[in-house]
Amino acid sequence: MRVDYDVKGFKRSTGGTGFGLHAEMNNVGAIPPDRTAFSAQVSFHREADTGRFFNRLRNPFLVPKEASLARLVAGGAPASGSRILEVGCGEGSNLWFLSQEHTADLLVGVDLSPAKVGFLKEMQPRVISIAADVLHLPFTNEHFDVVMCRDLLHHVNWNRPGVVVECIRVLKPGGQLVVFEGCGQTLLNRTFQMLVPAERGMRDSTRASVEGLLAKFGPTEVVAVEASSAIRAVGYFVGWPQGPARILALGIYRMATAWERLVAAITPRRRWVYQMYRLSRP
Repeated sequence: MRVDYDVKGFKRSTGGTGFGLHAEMNNVGAIPPDRTAFSAQVSFHREADTGRFFNRLRNPFLVPKEASLARLVAGGAPASGSRILEVGCGEGSNLWFLSQEHTADLLVGVDLSPAKVGFLKEMQPRVISIAADVLHLPFTNEHFDVVMCRDLLHHVNWNRPGVVVECIRVLKPGGQLVVFEGCGQTLLNRTFQMLVPAERGMRDSTRASVEGLLAKFGPTEVVAVEASSAIRAVGYFVGWPQGPARILALGIYRMATAWERLVAAITPRRRWVYQMYRLSRP
C-alpha cells in the first residue's frame, strides 16, 4: 500500500497500513472497539482539566516527582536533533517538564480531546499539538526518537496492542517507547477505580501484563519509579489550595510523604506501584 507524507512527517494521505514489524501486528485492526468504554473515556476526558495542569506545575510535593519522570524520558533521547512525541498528552504537563529537561528539536503532543489540545497550544506554543486518535497517529513511519505514553494504556483497555503498534510504527529503529503505568491491584488504586469509572481499565495493569505486552515487540527494561501513590492521591483530591486551607493540606502532604518514605524503605522495588517500561525498537 502507498503512503504519501509531507516534508515534516505529517500524514497527507494513506492507502493503507502494513507495518510488518511482528506477526502480532497483522490483525490489530480487526479488534472491534468497545464502544461503551470508548464513549466513557471520551466523556470523561472531553474538557481540559486546567486545575490538574497547574497543580502539577505549582505543587511543591508533585514538582519533584514530575521532574524526575521527565528526566527518565529525556535520558532516552539523542542529545541533539531529537524528536519526541507524547501520545495521550492531555493538557501538556508532561511536555512542559520534558521541555525543562531536554532541548528537543521537535516536541509533539497528541490527544483525542480538542479542548485539551487547545489548552496545550495556548500554554506551550513551541509544542506541536494535534487532536488525533492514538490508534491512527497522523505521522510517517519511523519519525520519532522517543515516544512516551503515560497512564494511557488503561484508558484504551479494549486495544492496548493497537496503541503499542502505532507507537512503534512512528518510532525510528533504535528509538525508545517509554510507557508509564501504575499497578491497578493495589488497595489505593482499586479504591480509585471504584470512585472514577474511567480509570477501571487499570484493573488489567500489572507489571507482568504490561511487560509481557511490550516484550512481544522488542527488548523491554522495567524501572520501578514510585513505591506509593499516597502523595499523588492527595494531589488528586486536595490539590494545592490557597489561603488557610493550605495549612491543613501541608499536614496531609507531610503525612503522605512520610508514608511513601516508609513504603519505599520496606518494599522490594519489584512490588512498587508505579513503573516505567522502556522498549527499544529493533
